[in-house]
Amino acid sequence: MQPTPTLEPPAGPATGPTGWLPVWIRALTKPSQSTYIEITESPQAGIRTALLWVFLAGTVGAIISGLLTAILQAAGVSTDWMGEAIRQFAPSGTQDGGSIGVGLAFSLLCSPIAGVVGAILFAIGTAFIHWVASLLGGTGTYGRLAYALAAISVPVTLLYSVISPLSAIPLLGVCFGIVSLGATIYLLVLEITAVMAVERFGAGKALLSVFAIPLILFLCACVVIAVLAASGPAIGDIFSEINQSLLNAQ
Repeated sequence: MQPTPTLEPPAGPATGPTGWLPVWIRALTKPSQSTYIEITESPQAGIRTALLWVFLAGTVGAIISGLLTAILQAAGVSTDWMGEAIRQFAPSGTQDGGSIGVGLAFSLLCSPIAGVVGAILFAIGTAFIHWVASLLGGTGTYGRLAYALAAISVPVTLLYSVISPLSAIPLLGVCFGIVSLGATIYLLVLEITAVMAVERFGAGKALLSVFAIPLILFLCACVVIAVLAASGPAIGDIFSEINQSLLNAQ
């Protein structure tokens, strides 16, 4: 009597996890190249889903931040310079409750703008990272890279929307500052790993791809500072001549 053969499922295209929450949890808690390769194999992996996530995170984050700021202001905790500026627009005689209401309404009305701006900046930044990676021999796609980076950055954005207002509390400010620093470092590690996975190259090229923008900005700042330092005496002489000419004219 021959044993019954074991039936195996037919081979098909690999698909990653679907649904925003499972993808976010997996992206944050299992930081490996295999994880991000699996995530980006999902049918929904693409630039449209990534931008939608970033837009919603920016909008919801602005609402959360505005609500927490209003609560802290109602409790007598000074939050930031924006709260002081908004207080000037409150009607006279309602400098406490009025300013809080104005600030909260301002946050709610501007929350979609924050989402749009966040999505635009994310799209540009991701495009630049993918462009640098392509120059270095990367073989990934822009949509999959954006999807992986959004799955990492969006939950952290929502975390920052809670931490940022609460950092105004003196006793919690230092603790939240440490948490923010740790989250930022962890975020960078995850982004570098995701770029390695999507673009299919090593850590060195991924580091260069991620830090290309900060490096270029730093070099530009150094050039501007050097030019200003070198031309400082000449600029000072020009202004001295202008001042002397004005004095002589008088």
